Amino acid sequence: LDLLIPDPENPRLPVQESTLDSILALQGQDPDGLFALAKDIVALAGTSPSELLNVSRVGAAFVVREGNRRIAARRILRNPEILRGHVSKAELDRWA
Repeated sequence: LDLLIPDPENPRLPVQESTLDSILALQGQDPDGLFALAKDIVALAGTSPSELLNVSRVGAAFVVREGNRRIAARRILRNPEILRGHVSKAELDRWA
C-alpha cells in the first residue's frame, strides 16, 4: 500500500502536489461516496479481485492510474489521522 501513489494528475481532480493532497482531494470531492467505498472494503475484507488497479512504475513506487479512490479509502482506513486538521471532527470520528 505504501508503494501505491494516487495519480497526482488524476483527470477528475486538479493537479495535486503530494500523495496526501491527492487523498484529501478525493475525500473532499465525495466524502460520503469514499466512506461508502471504505465500508464496502471493510465488509468484503478487501477489494474485489475482479477490479484490478492500473499502475505505472515510477522509481521504486507505482502511480495508480485507475483505482485512486480505492487506494485513498484504504490509506485513510489504515490511518484516519491523516485527515486530522483537514476535515471536521465529525468526519474524522466517522473514519476512526
